[in-house]
Amino acid sequence: MTRLHHLWPGNILRGRGVEMFRKIIKQFEIFRELNTSGNRRADIELMKSRAQNNPSFALINAWAILENQVQKENSTGYWNAPTKSIFIVSHCANRLGLNNAQQEQMRAINRMRNGVAHAISDRNIPSWSDVDFIINVSRRLRLKGVIA
Repeated sequence: MTRLHHLWPGNILRGRGVEMFRKIIKQFEIFRELNTSGNRRADIELMKSRAQNNPSFALINAWAILENQVQKENSTGYWNAPTKSIFIVSHCANRLGLNNAQQEQMRAINRMRNGVAHAISDRNIPSWSDVDFIINVSRRLRLKGVIA
């Protein structure tokens, strides 16, 4: 059996290896933070809904991820808000500098989400672009939290 001496931990960690390892771990932590929401159930259900091509269910979970992110950033404001969805849109607008068109898009997506969640028959049907918009807003909020 041939041993690969160049892959032994001693050889990897000699010199600046520990420093390089720490940099890799830091980059992985940033990547993980940006690609997981901290809401494990919603992350899993979002993946399932993508596999099943179900944007309605995906929208429910994407909004749950966004709501969780906003709640983490400003729990007092979130819990004191008379209307959570209005607070979520205004928080995202203020934190990310969303323009009026983006804010209106968030409000329209929220109405779609409520239509799906409450089985309203005359609702608009969500698309994957609606889901991706909400996921993107949530990721941008997380990015601000990681960099700040």
